[in-house]
Amino acid sequence: MDASQTALQGYLEKTGLSISDAESAVEASYSWHAPSYLERVAGYIQQIGKKNAKYEAAKDALTCGILDGDVNKNFILMKANFANYAYHFGKESDFDFLINVFTNELDFITKHCAPILEDTEKISELKEQFMTSRILGSRKGPWSKFFG
Repeated sequence: MDASQTALQGYLEKTGLSISDAESAVEASYSWHAPSYLERVAGYIQQIGKKNAKYEAAKDALTCGILDGDVNKNFILMKANFANYAYHFGKESDFDFLINVFTNELDFITKHCAPILEDTEKISELKEQFMTSRILGSRKGPWSKFFG
């Protein structure tokens, strides 16, 4: 595991994802042709600032990993995406909005996410992760508003 993968795993653990889920998400999200998490963070800092850079970089890395029909891999990537979103937006995060994003708005991954979104057990696990991460995100200190 390189420094970028370690940084992404650490960020995902901070969002409330378990260590094993964070490891699995990092492994599933990395491919040889995509920029690394740290390269993405550096690019986003220049574009949108520190506050949103980690969130956007993690979102890109995790979403771009959903490229095939591997339900288990896609589920862990979706779960990590839910944790990332809920942690970043805290009280303002919306579970139904995320479900809609994976159902309708991201055409290139909708067909890969459909089996997961039809499974009530997986939906309840996504909701549980969302709530855990949302609570953690709501408790972030005042400095995180400036430094991410």
